[in-house]
Amino acid sequence: MNLKYIKKPIIRNPIVILSAIITIGIAIRILFVPFEIPLNSDNFAYFMYAIDHSLGQNSTMQVSNNGWPLFVSFFFSLYNSDNFLDYMALQRILSVAISSLTAIPIYFLCRKFFDEKFALLGSLIFVFEPRIIQNSTFGITDPLYILLIVIGMVFILSSSYKKNYLAFTAIALASTVRIEGLFLLPAFVFVFFLKNPINKEKIFHISISVLIFVLIVSAVGILRTNEFDSDSFLSRVNDSTKELTDSPETKMYGSTINLVSTGLLNMFKFIGWSQIPMLIFVVPIGFILMIKDRKIIKFVLGMSFFILLPAVYAFSFASDTRYLFPLYPIFSLLALFLFRWIYENKNRFFKISQISLIVLIVISSPLFLIWKDVDRNHESEVYEIIKEMVPSNVVVNSFVPESSYIFPAGINQMTDFPKTWAEMSMNIPKAVDIRGMNSMDELLTQKSGYIEDRFNRSVFVEKITHVVVKEDNNPIFLNDIFENEEKYNYLIKEYDSKEKGHDIHFKLFRINYEEIKNSNSE
Repeated sequence: MNLKYIKKPIIRNPIVILSAIITIGIAIRILFVPFEIPLNSDNFAYFMYAIDHSLGQNSTMQVSNNGWPLFVSFFFSLYNSDNFLDYMALQRILSVAISSLTAIPIYFLCRKFFDEKFALLGSLIFVFEPRIIQNSTFGITDPLYILLIVIGMVFILSSSYKKNYLAFTAIALASTVRIEGLFLLPAFVFVFFLKNPINKEKIFHISISVLIFVLIVSAVGILRTNEFDSDSFLSRVNDSTKELTDSPETKMYGSTINLVSTGLLNMFKFIGWSQIPMLIFVVPIGFILMIKDRKIIKFVLGMSFFILLPAVYAFSFASDTRYLFPLYPIFSLLALFLFRWIYENKNRFFKISQISLIVLIVISSPLFLIWKDVDRNHESEVYEIIKEMVPSNVVVNSFVPESSYIFPAGINQMTDFPKTWAEMSMNIPKAVDIRGMNSMDELLTQKSGYIEDRFNRSVFVEKITHVVVKEDNNPIFLNDIFENEEKYNYLIKEYDSKEKGHDIHFKLFRINYEEIKNSNSE
């Protein structure tokens, strides 16, 4: 494998162009960040974990991948505000900046195989990819994870052993951000021996590299164990293995093999979908053109195989192109094979085609983003309704996806921020997942206490005090409450969003357990 940069000083100052790409990338991302909408779901969990550590406390907010919130916590510790939305904005800005700065290692990765102008084009393709842009606005783990694995790819392709050590350091850190990074260890070992003959010296250096990886992962595992009694590495692998064999999805598909086969099929479908709108014209052809170079294809296929392994598992249970985002640096590299082929054909038509493709990439990105952008008006109204509807110290049923705003709505009611999650969780509303229940009787008989989940772990569940219903509920038996509330004499309506002038319809009922008790005794 040719690991030396291609020395063709065609562009006098690529730093200026690369800086422009990064600046424009940040500007576009900022335009699509919904700063007025609070973080919710996973990104809220990372937010609270980061707040706890910025205050110098271990967190009671359990997150499996704590690398990203630990990184964010450093910046939170330097920040001073009493408004939780300011901290959430900072988390999103960090994510946006990291995503755009990934253009730098993308450039150096592409420089391993192409000259400067094509390497810059590779950075542009990645930075302008609409799904990467949208994902960077959520304040979640993916941008930092992708940055670290691309840095690792650049260093593992170096002939310097010191840079190879840095490569394994990078993927070890990536593994703390997302557990899928563990799968890159064999990928990097494969690439190391792909470019080096196997001998005693090389075995010594790869052993040192693997040791660095193990030490970093072990240190983070110890931190997690002290905090949550779980390292979230081996335990996650064990849980995932059990899920493949014992989950309801496995029973539904008949066997683990059938479930994994479905995941594999879904993965290939989403690989195709992930090419739209920008890459569908360039990546497939680029892959075909790359096949001629056996050494490059070994690198691309080796990295892609180990990146996709955890994606097969993920697609067995859920469908989301997010699982393919770590492949986008590879997609950017593949696209350049087509552009180089067009450039090498000195035909005028080919030059026009090259310019047209670049223009198409630049234009299609914002158009796709506008089409797929978050409905800010809807999300803002939902957040306002939940702030009005759900009081503190109540326990409601989850009403996905809107119930993800319950925690930030609860924090909004507080005046002394920041404070730890342990302090805040005592005085904010809580939501209990009741999906899987089949009747109101089952919901009403659920008591507070510990229950065993599918992996025989104890999970504390609180008794529901209030019921929230909307126009389309899961589980569906709640639809009857929404449509025929007068039938339920033990439910006392405390809120109706339509009566408050909102377009989105929610109702909140307090459960009168005394009425139920009296009715049962008669």
